[in-house]
Amino acid sequence: MRRREGKEERGGEAGRRSLAEFLTRAGVRDRYPHYDLGAAEARLLRGSRGRSAASPSRRRAAYGWSDPARDVPLDSERARRDLKALCLAAVCAPKAQAQLTAFTDPEGGHSDLAGAVVFGCLLHLAGLREGARFWWQFAAGSGRARTASAAYCLFLDHSRRGEHHDARFWARELGRRGFRPSGRRDLREVRLCAQATVLRYVDQLDDADLGPV
Repeated sequence: MRRREGKEERGGEAGRRSLAEFLTRAGVRDRYPHYDLGAAEARLLRGSRGRSAASPSRRRAAYGWSDPARDVPLDSERARRDLKALCLAAVCAPKAQAQLTAFTDPEGGHSDLAGAVVFGCLLHLAGLREGARFWWQFAAGSGRARTASAAYCLFLDHSRRGEHHDARFWARELGRRGFRPSGRRDLREVRLCAQATVLRYVDQLDDADLGPV
């Protein structure tokens, strides 16, 4: 009887060991370390709305700006490209220097909204993304139609980060303001003012009011 009990105990231990080994071997490795979860979610959500509503023409997809009234959710990679192109166009615009001068003037209290948008774009190109979002939110929070570009930057930025709930908020806000992006997303006009050229004249400093600039 004792011999049988000993065999049963050893058999139970072996069974537990074999089960533990099996569970260990059953672990699945992460074979996709660079998988873009935000882009995957956007593709799935677009597919659930139906192919006819989610598939614009190839020409419009290739050359047109992302439309918050249509492209929600937006693929993160396309949002990243659009945001960079938008920021380059903003800092290379003819009025950009005057707007930045008005915004950075301490006597003006950094209240120039158009300058805040351009300043946010400059920070984004310099890699200071948190600061860029702050000033875009500052400008977009005014609710004025002329600062819709700041809300559009936020729509693209949240889409780029896979934050589709926040992106939808700004898409609705843009719709309320009647904003629709126009023109072609063509970088030929801003290639003369490339990112490297812009940043060549930028020094990062710590301003008492603006923070890292």
